Amino acid sequence: MQHTRIFAITAALLCAAALFLTGCGGAAARTEPLDYASILQQARPQEENDAYNIYYAGTDGVVNGTAGFTADLTADQIADGAQASLDLLGLTPEDCLGWAASVSQMMTQSYAVVIALPAEGRTDAVKQGLQDFIQQQMELQQNYLPDQYAIAKAAQLTTLPTGEVVLVMGPSADSELSALKEALA
Repeated sequence: MQHTRIFAITAALLCAAALFLTGCGGAAARTEPLDYASILQQARPQEENDAYNIYYAGTDGVVNGTAGFTADLTADQIADGAQASLDLLGLTPEDCLGWAASVSQMMTQSYAVVIALPAEGRTDAVKQGLQDFIQQQMELQQNYLPDQYAIAKAAQLTTLPTGEVVLVMGPSADSELSALKEALA
């Protein structure tokens, strides 16, 4: 009887420890992309949604666009804009399982908001492409537009516990990054 009681107490303690440790665990890496375009759009101010296109890979792999002036674009123009954005960011479609990006293609503005879920083994390539973009923006603006240089220099690039690599470069970067982290948690 004593052994049964010790066994029951030990089992109860092990179950309690397992439940506690499960609650303490971090977020698991995501293997399927979310609706990153909607998340990006909801995380930023309306004036940015009005001004900057969002290009993204749909769940079917087809490139789409939303926000900005994408409603006025043809499918070919959206595909070209998406490719130009990926090129600026140093990314390829093969680098990502899913992505959404909003990038200023004007040299007078340091602006980008990117969510990318890297394909297996491509996290370093995605981070390097985005880091190179930040560096390029800093170099372009350093002697040209001091306010835009400051924005590029303050860009935030992070990898979330769920696996997404997020870049925020713009005047409201802190609040946008906070909103993105919350939405992607």
